Amino acid sequence: MFLLFATASSASKVVDVNIMQSSPRPFIMLKYSKFKAWWSKSKDEGALNVIDYAQESLKKGDYFSLSAASKAVIIDVEDCITGGDPEDTPYNDKSKLPQYVENVQKVVHIVVIISNHLIQN
Repeated sequence: MFLLFATASSASKVVDVNIMQSSPRPFIMLKYSKFKAWWSKSKDEGALNVIDYAQESLKKGDYFSLSAASKAVIIDVEDCITGGDPEDTPYNDKSKLPQYVENVQKVVHIVVIISNHLIQN
């Protein structure tokens, strides 16, 4: 879980840098601001909060909650990639953010597989 939180935190830092660098371009700044809202610990459902909850669930041996929380992070990740709204104009992000988000997605998928295995045993 530490790897997942560290990877997600790194993505959040990239977003902060991208927001600062995109200030003269409102459309891009809005995209990164939406991403930050989905990702942020300041939002109850933000991916970082959900990762914290998943970690607590793992410590308690609550593998159902771990699996559910991990799947919620996948939804947050997909919203970050797609913009979360089919009406949004696609943005071809050339920053390092897509790479970080892809890494988070890979780690979360591993956590889901492991949690599902633990549920079955």
